[in-house]
Amino acid sequence: AEATDHVAGLLTGSFSAAAKAADCQSSSSQTLAGHVWPSSYKPIKRLKSPSEKELLDAIQKHARAEEPLVIEGSQLIDVQKWQDISHLKELLQNREVLVKRSPNSRFRYFDLKKNSGKYDFNCSVEETHKTLADYLVEAAKIRAEGSKERMYLQETLSGHNEMADEFASWRWEILIKVSTACGWGLPDSNELFVGMLGAETPLHFDERENLFFQ
Repeated sequence: AEATDHVAGLLTGSFSAAAKAADCQSSSSQTLAGHVWPSSYKPIKRLKSPSEKELLDAIQKHARAEEPLVIEGSQLIDVQKWQDISHLKELLQNREVLVKRSPNSRFRYFDLKKNSGKYDFNCSVEETHKTLADYLVEAAKIRAEGSKERMYLQETLSGHNEMADEFASWRWEILIKVSTACGWGLPDSNELFVGMLGAETPLHFDERENLFFQ
């Protein structure tokens, strides 16, 4: 599959909303190695350019079954602007944001505050804070050295005044209808993710329902 060096995603609410892949390194000619899936794996169902009713019916059905669903061409937000890394630079400027670093391509999520059993385990993912510019420099260095390490940054967008026009352009009426139909509650969080090529978050239990736009 065609890949870019960074992937930007906006997460919104008790579910998430997001942006198209940001082509940070002009790496459209690069490809990721294909996976060989076990024969027991089932493909995730895809729904292309559904009507509002088809969208609501499909998401509600899959939410009840606790199954993932890929919606193509939803048109709920304008994803085109997120293809240009300069858009992210203008948004984040010199603000330091959370950066996670893993010794390999997989990021195992954990929250030590919820380790009530005091279980001793290897916290392989490190957390630091960097500006977007520093993150891009470090990511390029990792790639140039051929290191297996990977990073991704995460930032809450609710505190950015620059996002006011962006939020106003989202089709919130559909997002709210989705959350209501599925019993998820109203959207309460918006997150941005920018990851290096190959960064993966293995299947895990999340603390909230997510709609991820890319």
